[in-house]
Amino acid sequence: MQRIHNRKTVLPIGHITVGDYENDIFVRLCNDGVGPMIIEDVVAFRESDKSDKTISKNAIIDFMPDLPGDHAWTTFVRDIKGRALSPQQHITLIELEGVPSHEDFESAKRIVRRKLSTLRVVVTYRNIYNERMPLIVRRLDWFGRAV
Repeated sequence: MQRIHNRKTVLPIGHITVGDYENDIFVRLCNDGVGPMIIEDVVAFRESDKSDKTISKNAIIDFMPDLPGDHAWTTFVRDIKGRALSPQQHITLIELEGVPSHEDFESAKRIVRRKLSTLRVVVTYRNIYNERMPLIVRRLDWFGRAV
């Protein structure tokens, strides 16, 4: 019983959270558990427009188009395999910040929302005992509500 208790006291609980605010759009991988989360893989999927095939890439940024004007991404990551995520911490997978009244930023937000709404993100991870934890799967169609 003590061994089972010890394992549960260092259990990571991962989830993907999204945000869409006037000045900020993001997708984050969070660890809401009490133990470290060892990331095995993060894959973004999109259904192909031309066939029934699914396109997969190792980073959300790989699905994103160029942004209008001189606007740039605030943050993005490409490959986080093998990284450990501490309890109550997050890794920002992609983020776009800007001034809401700026015309290029408003245009960029529309483009990013449209692209994000077609994606699904899947994360595989392990705990410190090298046990595979349940998959994290999040469809990002929520971003489509504002398109």
